[in-house]
Amino acid sequence: MVQPRFDVYGSLHKGIRSLMTELMYDLGKSDVKNSSALTALEEKLGYLWDILHVHAQGEEEFIFPHLLKKDKAFHQKLKQAHEKFEKDADFFKEAFKEFLEADSEAAEKQQEMTKFTKRYNTFVSEYFSHMQDEELGANPILWGMLDDEALMEILSNMSQKPTPELREYFIPYLLRATNPAERVGVLMGMRRSMSDTVFTRTLYIAEASLAESDWQKLKVMLDTLIQAH
Repeated sequence: MVQPRFDVYGSLHKGIRSLMTELMYDLGKSDVKNSSALTALEEKLGYLWDILHVHAQGEEEFIFPHLLKKDKAFHQKLKQAHEKFEKDADFFKEAFKEFLEADSEAAEKQQEMTKFTKRYNTFVSEYFSHMQDEELGANPILWGMLDDEALMEILSNMSQKPTPELREYFIPYLLRATNPAERVGVLMGMRRSMSDTVFTRTLYIAEASLAESDWQKLKVMLDTLIQAH
């Protein structure tokens, strides 16, 4: 039986899809009369934009150079997509800020929220398509150029890009969206680049994020791998 190759995108993209989809539902059911809930929603959107920005930075620094060597046209396609999404994020930040600051009647505010949500939904569909391009197009290129150890090193390097706050915010989404083997792969990759103190903190977050049965399964797998190394 042929072992599947390491997917440097898989776990990260699952986490991003989870957060983006949750926000899509949050926007759709939001109560425009609840100012504190809207402020919390703005904060959550802010985390998303920061996560997408840092994720793009990691890809551009550690993955794009390999793609450029093999397929310049495909590299350019992904680069242009990143540039577009950065502009989209700037638009959404400003649009939601203006929405919160507007002195409008509830009915008008609800209409504005509906418009914002529909535009966000379009953004989600475009970003999902982009991630699919990377998974189906970039992975084969990377697999032809790099072994799994090198790909794991890329994931480890990418995990150092977020701030501690941003990493801690995203880890629950990532772990809840992935299967047991992927969770182990992600955490072992993080362990390479983290101090023991930071990794212990990461494990606390993992335990709090997962169902008890999932956490116990993960802990056993991690302990086995750590002892083996």
